[in-house]
Amino acid sequence: MAFHEFCLQSLLYIPYADKVTFCMLQGMIELQKMQEAQQKEAAAAAHKAAHEDSDEESDAKVDKQRAWDDWKDENPSGWGNSKLRPTA
Repeated sequence: MAFHEFCLQSLLYIPYADKVTFCMLQGMIELQKMQEAQQKEAAAAAHKAAHEDSDEESDAKVDKQRAWDDWKDENPSGWGNSKLRPTA
């Protein structure tokens, strides 16, 4: 039994660079922060779901954006009258 205890003690005192130690209070604080973050995330998801655009509104926005894109394609920048090209 003494050898077994010696092995356990030798494993206990191995210096690891990434060994993290927490006290109970730090663990409780971390848990509380994690729970608060989850609650905020859930509230944000509920808020987003409550304020989503309806299908008709989103279709209208998409149609308006497509019309604007078509207009921009037909009227590229810099194709208007300029002082370098006199008009007739």
